[in-house]
Amino acid sequence: MEKLWSKDYVLNIVGNLLLFVVFYLLMVYTTKLAITEFNVSVSEAGLASGIFIVGALVARLVISRYMDFIGRKRMLIIAVVIHAICTFGYHFIDGMLFLCTLRFVQGMTYGMASTVIATTVASIVPESRRGEGIGYFTLSVTLGSAIGPFLGISLPQINPLYALVLCDVLSISLIVLAFILNITEIKVGFRQRVEVKSFRLRTFFEPTAIPISIVALLGAIGYSAVMIYIGTYSETIGLLLGGSLVYFI
Repeated sequence: MEKLWSKDYVLNIVGNLLLFVVFYLLMVYTTKLAITEFNVSVSEAGLASGIFIVGALVARLVISRYMDFIGRKRMLIIAVVIHAICTFGYHFIDGMLFLCTLRFVQGMTYGMASTVIATTVASIVPESRRGEGIGYFTLSVTLGSAIGPFLGISLPQINPLYALVLCDVLSISLIVLAFILNITEIKVGFRQRVEVKSFRLRTFFEPTAIPISIVALLGAIGYSAVMIYIGTYSETIGLLLGGSLVYFI
C-alpha cells in the first residue's frame, strides 16, 4: 500500500485548517463588529461579512488560471503574506468602506491560498488512496468550520482583542508553513500558454463539475446564512454558550 501520511501532506492539512479557522472566525466576528461599532443594519453587516466570498470567487476564477505561470509556492507565499497584512488591518478599521475593502482583498488571498493548498494535496496523494487522502484533507475544512465560529462567538465576550490577536498568530503561522512546504511545480507547456490567453467560458468552468457544484452551492447558502448571524442572534436571545457550542455538535 502506498504511503499517505507524508510530512507535506500533514503540513497541508494543518495549513488548510488554520486558513479556515481564520476565515470562519472573522466571518462571525465581522458581522457583530459592523453592527456594534458602525451601527449598520443587519443586511449591511451581512454584506461586510459576505463580500469576503466575492473576493475568493474572483481570485479562483481569474488569478488561479495563472497559478502555474507564477509558480505555486510563490503564489502561496504572496497570498498568505497579504492575508496576514489584511488580518492585522482589522486593528485599524475605522469605517464600513475600509472594512468591506479589507474583507474583499482578504477574500482574494484566501481564494489563492486555498486553491494552491488543495491542488498540492491532490498532486501528492497516491492515486490508490485518493479517496481516503482527500477525505482526511477535507476534514480540516470541517474542523475549521466548527472551531472558527466557536472562537468568533466566545472570545469577543471575554475581550474582542483576543479574537484578533489569535487571527494574527494563525496568519503568521501560515506564512511559516508556506516557506516550509515542498510544493511540486508544474512546467507550463505550449498548450497551457495558448489556453491561458483564451477567455472562453470553457476556460473558466468545467461542465462536468457543474451538477455537483450546484449541490454544494445549495448546502453552502443555508450554512453561510446561519453562520453569519448566529453570533448576533444567540447574543440577542441570551444563548451565547449554546450558539457557540452548536458548531461543535
